[in-house]
Amino acid sequence: MATIWIDKAMYAAEDEVSDYVDKLEAQLAAHRWIPIGDGLPKSRSNNSSEWVYISNGKDCFHAWYDYDNAEWCFNRNLRHENITHWKPITLPKGE
Repeated sequence: MATIWIDKAMYAAEDEVSDYVDKLEAQLAAHRWIPIGDGLPKSRSNNSSEWVYISNGKDCFHAWYDYDNAEWCFNRNLRHENITHWKPITLPKGE
């Protein structure tokens, strides 16, 4: 009888761990850096992207992508070059 209870408890614990791992993997996917070769952020109606984080492999900036000029911008006069990755800016969820 005790063996059956222990087996059920082990399977329940495995299910909880599996659910937790699934949640962690989803969070990692939401926060991953996306290589430029995999695509650019979606364009909005003004032909630019939302603000995102960008990196050249050394530094990290926040910027948007200007589809009209095919360049990363964070100011009308300043441009970023040699960008290798980007990721959405995600804000913490309220509790």
